Amino acid sequence: NEMGKKVINANFIGVKKKKMIVKAIKMNMIFRVKVNWCEDILTGKKGDYLIEYSKGDYGIVDNFIFSKTYKVI
Repeated sequence: NEMGKKVINANFIGVKKKKMIVKAIKMNMIFRVKVNWCEDILTGKKGDYLIEYSKGDYGIVDNFIFSKTYKVI
């Protein structure tokens, strides 16, 4: 869909959680993303982070949780 294409072309930043490096982008609007691990479409709020764990494998992390568990590299 068009929304997904806009997100994929966004400028992700590198971040580190524990010993795994993933890609993340802080979203400035409400957004939705399809994840690989279930059939549901998740909804994130403004300020949440869209995380790409591996190619095509996405998740949403709350801004507060992101600030406590991830480190920008």
